[in-house]
Amino acid sequence: MCTKPGPAAGEVLRLRTISRLGVDVRVGVGPSITVAATASAQTEAPGGVLAIAPDHAAEHLATSRPKHRAPSNAGWHG
Repeated sequence: MCTKPGPAAGEVLRLRTISRLGVDVRVGVGPSITVAATASAQTEAPGGVLAIAPDHAAEHLATSRPKHRAPSNAGWHG
């Protein structure tokens, strides 16, 4: 398990995914899953890593705009 904080942990995860699965991924690192997910959406696809420090999380959430739009579930009535 990686115990490195921030972008180093994201880069380790990205490189391990490439070596084990053969695919490149976007990685967001942050103090919560919401911050990490929005950071991931801000990276270039594929192969980006973006780490948001805890003291910048509120600002990041207030100003972030996703570059990649998630598929809509508007027509799904599960």
